[in-house]
Amino acid sequence: MTVLSRMKTIAVSLLLLTLVLGVSACGANKSSRDNGQISSSGPQDTAKSDAEGSKLKDGVSNQERLDQEERVLMYLEQTVPEVKEFRENIEDYNNSSHTRYGLIMRVDAHPDPQSTDMLTRDYYYIYVGSDMGTHTSRWNSFYVEKDLSAVLVENLTGGSPLSLEEWRQVQFTPPTNEN
Repeated sequence: MTVLSRMKTIAVSLLLLTLVLGVSACGANKSSRDNGQISSSGPQDTAKSDAEGSKLKDGVSNQERLDQEERVLMYLEQTVPEVKEFRENIEDYNNSSHTRYGLIMRVDAHPDPQSTDMLTRDYYYIYVGSDMGTHTSRWNSFYVEKDLSAVLVENLTGGSPLSLEEWRQVQFTPPTNEN
């Protein structure tokens, strides 16, 4: 799949996901599902016509892909309460400030059955972050197993992904003052 084709597929997926969740394409309205904002960018004017009934390279329709992405994102939020807490923190900030931040939860990569790499072959790659208006900020990235049975967390310091338990220990362990 060419880079342009991949970008178009992602733009279509994001646009349809925002429509499914009740969010405008520019992320200005709140989602009925999570009251957060999801932003997308790309060729929205061609995305709708391309999404209707077309099949992707792997033979899956765009609608089937979007339905699966929605299940993956819902599974992530249900399995990792910290994701829900992150979303709620954005909502709380938006309710107490003039500045509005948007929630970004998106599937950046789908399992590729042709890959020899376990993560690429068996997991969805999910980006979770916020849209600050002038820039976006990644909070974390997650790997969700294709059968929705496990979640790994990208190791932001490098190395192999972390289990949820390992991530929670690293994430919530206060630093020590060793002098």
